[in-house]
Amino acid sequence: TARNALATPVLMASLLRRPDTNLSYLQDVSRAIRHRRLPIFWTAVRSATAVRLVGTHAQRVRAKRNGREVRIVDEGILTTLSLVFDETGNERKNAIESIAEAVPLADVIVLVDAPLDALVERVFRRNDPPRDMRRLSTTQVRARLSAARDAFEALAEIPRVSSRVIRVWNPTTSESDREREIAGVVTELSERWREWPV
Repeated sequence: TARNALATPVLMASLLRRPDTNLSYLQDVSRAIRHRRLPIFWTAVRSATAVRLVGTHAQRVRAKRNGREVRIVDEGILTTLSLVFDETGNERKNAIESIAEAVPLADVIVLVDAPLDALVERVFRRNDPPRDMRRLSTTQVRARLSAARDAFEALAEIPRVSSRVIRVWNPTTSESDREREIAGVVTELSERWREWPV
């Protein structure tokens, strides 16, 4: 979109002006994307997406006024995982381990999952599905989502990440189920909040 096209160079400039672990991580992600040897267009799209995800994360961290401020985000920096993992097991495992070591993590990561059939159905119900899935068949979407779920599950089991994860199981779209899951997340966040240093 035009908004993304405008945001990408601005966020890249911000990262270059204040080099830190975020810029270092972006360089790792960019190398991993190039390693996949995708068509030039998709390499450019994924690289630009990585800039926006990492750059936005850096801005949020810098904007925090104090250590007790809470910021809740969707599609946080761990979404970069879906840009770099490869369909082959060993390469994907190496990419995941590399991310776990380098990624600037949030204090808490809420990992929402659902049955694979439900995830596939939700993709096709969306008014604006992910760009790289719009022309895929149901079988291809299913394979892509299965690989992504496996990758995020593997990431969540790595010690540096696992201690920060709150898991949410969301098999249905009923409002009562969503409210119950949200209440559970709020309760666990409140408990962790009391443990964080002032």
